[in-house]
Amino acid sequence: MPSYMEIFLKKFIWSSPRDLLTYSNQIISADSSLFICRGSHGIVLLLLYVDDIILTGDNSAYLKDFMLKLHQEFSMKDLGYLHYFLGIEVHQFPGGLLLNPKKYAAELLDQAQMGNCKPLSTPMVAKPSPPPNGNSPFPDPHLYRSIVGGLQYLTFTRPDLSFSVNYVCQFMHAPTEFHFQLVKRILRYVHGTLDQGLRLLSSKSLELYAFSDADRLGWLSNYSTVHNWILHLLGC
Repeated sequence: MPSYMEIFLKKFIWSSPRDLLTYSNQIISADSSLFICRGSHGIVLLLLYVDDIILTGDNSAYLKDFMLKLHQEFSMKDLGYLHYFLGIEVHQFPGGLLLNPKKYAAELLDQAQMGNCKPLSTPMVAKPSPPPNGNSPFPDPHLYRSIVGGLQYLTFTRPDLSFSVNYVCQFMHAPTEFHFQLVKRILRYVHGTLDQGLRLLSSKSLELYAFSDADRLGWLSNYSTVHNWILHLLGC
């Protein structure tokens, strides 16, 4: 259910006076918190989460006018350039932005009591297979689901984790000791790569490149076929 602020913001955006800005508004159906406002002087992107807002655009003067209107309608504070949002640190460099979830990842490691674990160079072995005594149920399924859910959020800025995290997600309903060992291996890899993140380069084009491959009957446990995809956008 949308928050009061979200409802009020939608009403404000759609009823803004034409003499200030001429809007062509779009609310993204895939994310109801993202608003796109297009006008004759440029575009403004507004991302709303509870009482936090990220605001950006391609015309600084147009953006300042939009922010002025927001200040007139709402009681809010401009915190300047974006540095931190929803567990993600934002570092600016001359060629773009680096999204680094280091603080969030460290908290996830602490939750799993692996803050001082030995790091690994890979998040997963090529073809994991359980040992003879590895099929016993994991005693704390809630902990398993909580940590794997946190790893899912981490994949937004750490796409190198996507395959291994997606694999352990398949056992949410009934995790075993072996499955939790796979999760711990991912966490050990995260511990050794805390400084990594997602780079967004301003000089790259919006062309999307995709590569795919398949390992037929590659999983020895159930002889299933694994399909892999690699997508590149903005150099990521």
